[in-house]
Amino acid sequence: MNTDDTCTHTDSTLLLGLEGMAVIKVEETESGLVVHVATTEEAARACPACGVLSATRKGGRVTRPRQLPYDGGVVETRWHKSRWYCAERLCPRTSFTEQTRQVPAGARLPAQGGGRRAER
Repeated sequence: MNTDDTCTHTDSTLLLGLEGMAVIKVEETESGLVVHVATTEEAARACPACGVLSATRKGGRVTRPRQLPYDGGVVETRWHKSRWYCAERLCPRTSFTEQTRQVPAGARLPAQGGGRRAER
């Protein structure tokens, strides 16, 4: 798995079609698989209002994007995302939740549809 800031392609990209994310845990439940992911993309720490990268984490939360197709079935995802303080003191936005190109703030599904493995 490559989690450096110059490449956002990880095992999550191959598994679920999600760029800028890394799988941190997989659980098998009665209803199927639950894949826990975390953000690896440095740009996710950029304030959406001013674009300045944050270095100060405010907290975290787990979101539940919709199920993604995978290998003829579905996979539940749990995104462990961070909240950040904006580093620019003149910015009107004091904090924000990280987002990626594929899963912008408020989105329930990846922009590209995810689940590339299901298409093979």
